[in-house]
Amino acid sequence: MKQRQPRAFIVSMVYVMVIGILASYMLEAKADDRKPLQEIHKDTLSLYTPIAQPVGDVFVEHSGEVPFTGDCDDYYSAAYNQMYAYGYTPFALILTKTGQVGHIVACTEVNGITVCLDNNAKRTVSMHDIRRTYRGFKSEFRGRK
Repeated sequence: MKQRQPRAFIVSMVYVMVIGILASYMLEAKADDRKPLQEIHKDTLSLYTPIAQPVGDVFVEHSGEVPFTGDCDDYYSAAYNQMYAYGYTPFALILTKTGQVGHIVACTEVNGITVCLDNNAKRTVSMHDIRRTYRGFKSEFRGRK
């Protein structure tokens, strides 16, 4: 004879399934709310007035929501904050070369591909683009998960 499941067990299983379905819809909605990286880059660049790396440069945090001037680390700060605000997990790519001023860009992973926002580029760039543009520079990720 087949044993019947207690009613409380069945109700709890239905509850777990409903919660799981609702959670997946919420996650999908969050992903759909992401502003495309190219649009974030374009908007941040439109607020940015580049300057040469000043002697004794001090890092300043920028939101990317108001006009600002600065060098690559200032742009990085604004791009990082905008990427984070739109649900991305940004991290830093630091580029160094002996005898030259270093450079920093904001990056994130999208479908397993590293996409970067570089103040020297009009469009988002891949790691392949970074390696080609900054040939001979040593690269180091900071904050990558």
